[in-house]
Amino acid sequence: MILGATVTALGVIGLLVAEWRDDARLRWIFKPLASAGFLLAALRAPALELPTGTSWLLLAGLVLSAAGDVLLVPKSRGAFIGGIAAFALAHVAYAAWFIASGTPWWLAAPLAAALVAIGHLVWRWLDPHVQGALRGPVRGYVALVSIMAGCALAFGAHTLTTSRTAAASSDALVPLAAAAGGMLFYLSDLAVARHRFVKRAFVNRAWGLPVYYVAQLLIASAIV
Repeated sequence: MILGATVTALGVIGLLVAEWRDDARLRWIFKPLASAGFLLAALRAPALELPTGTSWLLLAGLVLSAAGDVLLVPKSRGAFIGGIAAFALAHVAYAAWFIASGTPWWLAAPLAAALVAIGHLVWRWLDPHVQGALRGPVRGYVALVSIMAGCALAFGAHTLTTSRTAAASSDALVPLAAAAGGMLFYLSDLAVARHRFVKRAFVNRAWGLPVYYVAQLLIASAIV
């Protein structure tokens, strides 16, 4: 885990330099490096332990996220849609893990609905800036990331309420890390949306990229 987190940290530092300089060559070096770090963390490098049980869903989400990262490096519309698709599937995998890990439907459904309602407000913010063929994929993505965030929130709430000592229990910290990662992933997407559609500015990358990679590392830490 430490090795993977270190690789991701170095990659993020280099990636922020690339964004500051708007250097495509540096992006191609450091973005895949940062993403490789959270995959190494998931596999407990250097041990490279494979996940068990439903943790395969988390690993699948991480692999899909890494693919999405690479697809977002080019400037083409086709690559961007491919990146959206990869991240959308990652959100499906994460949401499935939250549900499969014991989150009750009676809690997940209303929280997911609440996040979708917030997502509708996000879409209204983005709508004037999204053109043509991107409208459908972006709208669908907003819905999926909102559902995933609702499931993450429900999972975290359920974990905390199932035991009075959950917050202090080392066994509870691992699933809570995954829930926090899901929520941070959701927040980081706001920076991506603003940068891509509303206003390109380094500030979007300055906070969005660290939050995104911390999110993926937290999710990776929940793999058993």
